[in-house]
Amino acid sequence: MARVLLITPEVRAEIKAAIERARAKPVPLATAMAMAVMDNRPELLLSDRKPGTPDRPPSQSMLLSESFEVAFSFEEQPAGMVRHLSVALHDAKPGKVPNAGIIAGLAREFGFSGFPPMPYGRVWLEEYRPGRFAVNMVELVSPPAKRGRPQ
Repeated sequence: MARVLLITPEVRAEIKAAIERARAKPVPLATAMAMAVMDNRPELLLSDRKPGTPDRPPSQSMLLSESFEVAFSFEEQPAGMVRHLSVALHDAKPGKVPNAGIIAGLAREFGFSGFPPMPYGRVWLEEYRPGRFAVNMVELVSPPAKRGRPQ
């Protein structure tokens, strides 16, 4: 089944609103660290998750063009504030993921420097339900706030 992503003015407005909501309520560092798998593997499986952690951090979720499940958040990370985009195919066969052109287009709409994000970004596949994968990417937006030195 061919899937087409149409970025209409209405979709662009929906994305802009999601970005603003996400920026207003970033995922706290403690939540991000509780969920983190501390390596750079290209694929994260459900079995790799820490027991008791939620499937994903709180985010702005939407269904675009009736085909693409998108989740977006800003997250505090040890490196600083990052933007996080997750894209999956709605009702697709297990193991199927969106193509690079779709991911690149959505990355641009959500403010990423490109696909893959360079130089301070990362891309991986993440299993969010058994056999179902999303393409995930994060990009550094700003380094952590400087803390004053103890006197």
